[in-house]
Amino acid sequence: AGIKYAVGENVFLGVSARDLGTKVGRTSVPVTWRVGMAAMAFGGFTFAGDIQKIQHRDNVTLYLGSEYDYEFAENYFGAIRGGVADGDFSIGAGLTVMKKYSIDYAYVTETESFLGENHRVSLSIAF
Repeated sequence: AGIKYAVGENVFLGVSARDLGTKVGRTSVPVTWRVGMAAMAFGGFTFAGDIQKIQHRDNVTLYLGSEYDYEFAENYFGAIRGGVADGDFSIGAGLTVMKKYSIDYAYVTETESFLGENHRVSLSIAF
């Protein structure tokens, strides 16, 4: 469950709760709370930050990121992204056509040592 509030034309605040009432077998999954802000600054730049707290855990996780979005031809957008999640970084790029079809790539370092580094590719269609 979540809610997003427009503070201004280009600034947004959000709150979400994940795994509300979720169980695996007889074990309850802890609720994950997240509070964040995004600001669409100027010239295609967006800056964002989130704070995450998982129920019954002491630590709080900080997420920071930014994106530069550019329309290089009519209905063709390119984006470059970067971010940090609790000390691990990611970087990526994407291409969107007609604000409907997207392909994105990300290089991600993971907190869990067994996951190491990952390359992620996604295809999306908005409808």
